[in-house]
Formats: sequence, structure tokens, C-alpha cells
Amino acid sequence: FVPLVGDVINSLKDSHSSLDYTSLLNHQLEHGGYILPVRITSDSSGIYIRQDRDSILPAGARLLPLNGHSADSLWLQAWRLACVEGDASTGRRRAADAIFPIIAGLNLRPGPKMQVDVMPVDSVHIYRYTCRTYNKSRWEARRKALLKEHQQPVRVSYPADSVICIAVETFAPTLPGQYARAIKRA
Repeated sequence: FVPLVGDVINSLKDSHSSLDYTSLLNHQLEHGGYILPVRITSDSSGIYIRQDRDSILPAGARLLPLNGHSADSLWLQAWRLACVEGDASTGRRRAADAIFPIIAGLNLRPGPKMQVDVMPVDSVHIYRYTCRTYNKSRWEARRKALLKEHQQPVRVSYPADSVICIAVETFAPTLPGQYARAIKRA
């Protein structure tokens, strides 16, 4: 049913009309479901781990099967449900990336652990990890921790020797000039 509704909403090509992804996540977690706590990014060559909340999966690794199911086919389901304005394919790809963990959880119905196959950057070998998934209470605890963490308007991290990431929050800070000062400090 959800894919059919997603198709109808996507036909409107209006980003103000979309599925309530939070409701899908809540439905999943409130009915004893689990979610794999990862953020992904994708391009035409595949799906990659952007961030693993538990720091088990290597960042940048190509995501392969989850519990033996194709990550690509799960991502295509997320693409189908990703609602964006007009024909913005990059925006739709980012939306699909964002809802991928929800779609994977709804389709795979994982238990407390999930097997995840990845191919790290600059490797031809596939590695299998057993990752802990999040139930409702663990997800809520993580969400509260994220809210505290995101009170800084600008965050700087160094994920690799040759890479620096500057994350700037998209909402207005509570104090005028807070962004400018934080960016100058970074």
C-alpha cells in the first residue's frame, strides 16, 4: 500500500506533499521492529556508507547485501518513495539515501543484529560485519544524544588524513553572528 501511495504523491512532483517518513519509522519501531543505524550516500556506481552510528562499518565502503538481500534493490524502493519537487534527480537521490534505513527495516524486518556485507575503499575484498540494530528505546536514546550534539551551528571533523568536513546547521542560530564566529573559529 505504501508504495502505491508514494507513486501517487510523486506524480504531483511537489515537495510539500510527501509520505510521512517519521510515521513509517515510528510504525516500524513501535511494532517491535529494528533499524540499522547508518547514513548512506549513493551515486551511479553504488551505495556507500557515509556514517555508521556505532562506528563498525568503514566510512566510504560500498554497501552490498544486508542479511543476504540486495542493498541496490532496497535503495530502489527508497527511490520510489522519495518525494521531491519537480524532476530534481539529485534531490530525489538524497531523499532516497535519507530514508534508506527505514525502507530496509520495513522490508527486511531485522532482529537485534544484521549481517552487512561491504567492500571498503581501495579494496577488492568483501567483508561481512554483524551489526547491532536499534530498537525503539535505543533509537530514542540516540535521537536525544543527537539533539544535544547538534546544538553547535558549525562542527568540524577530520574523517581521514586528507579530508576535512565542516557541517553547518541549516536553521537560524539563537544568537546573531553565531554562524560567522563559529565558521571563523573552524
